[in-house]
Amino acid sequence: DFFCKELKLNAEYSKTTNELVITNNGNVPVKGWQIKKESAGSVEIQNDDNGLSTGNSMTIIIIGSPDKIKIVPILRGKTKNGEFQDKICEDDAFEPNTI
Repeated sequence: DFFCKELKLNAEYSKTTNELVITNNGNVPVKGWQIKKESAGSVEIQNDDNGLSTGNSMTIIIIGSPDKIKIVPILRGKTKNGEFQDKICEDDAFEPNTI
Protein backbone atom coordinates (compact mmCIF):
# COMPACT_ATOMS: atom_id res chain seq x y z
CA ASP A 1 0.00 0.00 0.00
CA PHE A 2 1.16 3.55 -0.68
CA PHE A 3 0.98 6.39 1.80
CA CYS A 4 1.33 9.54 -0.34
CA LYS A 5 -1.31 11.41 1.67
CA GLU A 6 0.56 10.74 4.93
CA LEU A 7 3.79 12.43 3.81
CA LYS A 8 5.00 15.36 5.93
CA LEU A 9 7.74 17.03 3.93
CA ASN A 10 9.21 20.53 4.02
CA ALA A 11 11.65 22.06 1.58
CA GLU A 12 13.68 25.22 1.07
CA TYR A 13 15.39 26.27 -2.15
CA SER A 14 18.26 28.76 -2.31
CA LYS A 15 18.58 30.47 -5.70
CA THR A 16 22.08 31.67 -4.74
CA THR A 17 23.52 28.22 -4.01
CA ASN A 18 21.03 26.14 -6.10
CA GLU A 19 20.55 23.91 -3.03
CA LEU A 20 17.20 22.29 -2.38
CA VAL A 21 16.98 21.04 1.22
CA ILE A 22 14.15 18.58 1.92
CA THR A 23 13.16 17.45 5.43
CA ASN A 24 11.01 14.40 6.16
CA ASN A 25 8.96 15.14 9.31
CA GLY A 26 6.59 12.21 8.92
CA ASN A 27 6.59 8.42 9.33
CA VAL A 28 6.84 7.50 5.63
CA PRO A 29 10.29 7.01 4.07
CA VAL A 30 10.73 8.38 0.54
CA LYS A 31 12.53 6.30 -2.13
CA GLY A 32 13.36 9.13 -4.55
CA TRP A 33 12.22 12.35 -6.20
CA GLN A 34 11.14 13.94 -9.44
CA ILE A 35 12.11 17.61 -9.39
CA LYS A 36 10.03 19.51 -11.97
CA LYS A 37 11.83 22.68 -13.02
CA GLU A 38 9.77 25.29 -14.88
CA SER A 39 11.41 28.01 -16.96
CA ALA A 40 9.97 30.13 -19.77
CA GLY A 41 6.89 27.94 -20.10
CA SER A 42 8.72 24.61 -20.39
CA VAL A 43 9.19 21.90 -17.76
CA GLU A 44 12.33 19.83 -17.30
CA ILE A 45 12.46 16.88 -14.89
CA GLN A 46 15.52 16.23 -12.75
CA ASN A 47 15.36 12.77 -11.15
CA ASP A 48 17.02 11.97 -7.86
CA ASP A 49 17.19 8.39 -6.61
CA ASN A 50 18.42 9.27 -3.13
CA GLY A 51 15.90 8.24 -0.54
CA LEU A 52 15.02 10.11 2.62
CA SER A 53 14.23 8.26 5.81
CA THR A 54 11.94 9.67 8.46
CA GLY A 55 13.30 12.42 10.68
CA ASN A 56 16.14 13.31 8.31
CA SER A 57 17.05 16.00 5.77
CA MET A 58 18.90 15.92 2.48
CA THR A 59 20.28 18.38 -0.05
CA ILE A 60 19.80 18.18 -3.82
CA ILE A 61 21.76 20.48 -6.12
CA ILE A 62 19.39 21.94 -8.74
CA ILE A 63 20.88 22.13 -12.22
CA GLY A 64 20.09 25.39 -13.98
CA SER A 65 18.13 28.38 -12.68
CA PRO A 66 14.43 27.51 -12.88
CA ASP A 67 11.66 30.06 -12.29
CA LYS A 68 9.62 27.53 -10.32
CA ILE A 69 10.24 24.11 -8.74
CA LYS A 70 7.79 21.33 -7.88
CA ILE A 71 8.91 18.37 -5.80
CA VAL A 72 7.27 15.01 -6.51
CA PRO A 73 8.02 12.27 -3.95
CA ILE A 74 8.41 8.63 -5.04
CA LEU A 75 7.48 5.88 -2.59
CA ARG A 76 8.18 2.15 -2.68
CA GLY A 77 5.56 -0.30 -1.48
CA LYS A 78 4.56 -3.94 -1.73
CA THR A 79 1.84 -5.19 -4.04
CA LYS A 80 -0.65 -7.86 -2.98
CA ASN A 81 1.66 -10.56 -4.40
CA GLY A 82 4.56 -9.26 -2.30
CA GLU A 83 6.46 -7.58 -5.13
CA PHE A 84 7.95 -4.12 -4.67
CA GLN A 85 6.55 -1.32 -6.79
CA ASP A 86 7.26 2.42 -6.98
CA LYS A 87 4.52 5.04 -6.73
CA ILE A 88 5.01 8.57 -8.02
CA CYS A 89 2.96 10.81 -5.70
CA GLU A 90 2.02 13.32 -8.42
CA ASP A 91 -1.08 14.53 -6.54
CA ASP A 92 1.09 15.34 -3.53
CA ALA A 93 3.71 17.41 -5.33
CA PHE A 94 4.71 20.57 -3.48
CA GLU A 95 6.78 23.70 -3.94
CA PRO A 96 9.72 24.63 -1.70
CA ASN A 97 10.02 27.90 0.16
CA THR A 98 12.53 30.04 -1.74
CA ILE A 99 15.18 31.66 0.40
